[in-house]
Amino acid sequence: LRFVHDNLHRPLSVAEVARIVGISERQVTRLFRDFCGTSPAAYITQARMDRAASLLLRTDDPIKQVASLLGYTDVAHFSRVFSQTFGTPPAQ
Repeated sequence: LRFVHDNLHRPLSVAEVARIVGISERQVTRLFRDFCGTSPAAYITQARMDRAASLLLRTDDPIKQVASLLGYTDVAHFSRVFSQTFGTPPAQ
């Protein structure tokens, strides 16, 4: 989980997490389900959105910059994911 949180600024894959931790992708998926109640991809997305919400509330950084800080190159995609997660657009 620390590796995931330390690397939210770039693309992450289950394969990379498995390689870093030294276990199989299947085992990583099982551990995430057991300990977090969700898939690795869903956990990563939620962690990014939680950090985005925090940054948007605590800073005056533009949405484009927050998206970029969290590994999103497409602001529209970031806004869509944010809106789906929180039920409100990031500008609000």
